[in-house]
Amino acid sequence: MAKKKKTIKSNKPGIVEKIGTWHSKIFTYVSYKARTSRLWAILLSALVIYELVEHLVFPWLVPLLAIKAFG
Repeated sequence: MAKKKKTIKSNKPGIVEKIGTWHSKIFTYVSYKARTSRLWAILLSALVIYELVEHLVFPWLVPLLAIKAFG
């Protein structure tokens, strides 16, 4: 029987956890402020649109630009 490998998990948060925590704090703050101010509501909308573009468009755009540049 093969032995299972033990994975060592450190207590130090990785970059993904840090980014997730930072995004959570920013969106919580801006959404709290957006309840009382139109300017903050517009900023929240812009942040949401940016996040959608960042996660939906950029992953497709980067390989295409790399192929075009190094083609």
